[in-house]
Amino acid sequence: MKQQKNIILEALRKNGYILGSLDNEYKKNKRYLLEAVKSNGFSLEDMDDEFKNDKEIVIEAVKEDGFSFKYASNKLKSDKEFISEILKFGEGIFSFEYVSEELKNDKNFILEIIKEKENNFEIFQHISEELKNDKDFIKEVLKINGLAIKYLSKSLKNDKEILKLALNYDRKILRYIS
Repeated sequence: MKQQKNIILEALRKNGYILGSLDNEYKKNKRYLLEAVKSNGFSLEDMDDEFKNDKEIVIEAVKEDGFSFKYASNKLKSDKEFISEILKFGEGIFSFEYVSEELKNDKNFILEIIKEKENNFEIFQHISEELKNDKDFIKEVLKINGLAIKYLSKSLKNDKEILKLALNYDRKILRYIS
């Protein structure tokens, strides 16, 4: 029996996708679940809800593939501290697409995230349309990172005041203006 468990652990280390075909004994054991998400973040999809709400498991899934955050619990998708934590990982930036709509519309939260790490401006593509069209908010974002202009509407990209702020950040942003 122990040999079989070791074989399954090793198989999960190589391909977490097999989790979906395992018996419940393994699907309810955090040790096996952690191995599964470390090799395939999308194995989070095959887990019970209690594990989709387990911060350690979800962090490991996001480290492996940020898009796996799609399968995390709604509670974690609304947790500001947790979202800030996963954005520290390289793959974490891809998780923002699945953050709660409430957080995608939270000006202070968005500004805080963009300040934390230079490439976090990429989350801008997933914020609410309301914020994307809020000129005062856009100006604040561009003061932090002008590269966010990449995700603005054409009309805002052509706005002289907006363009000037972005150019003050980095002249390279010209490639995003069309």
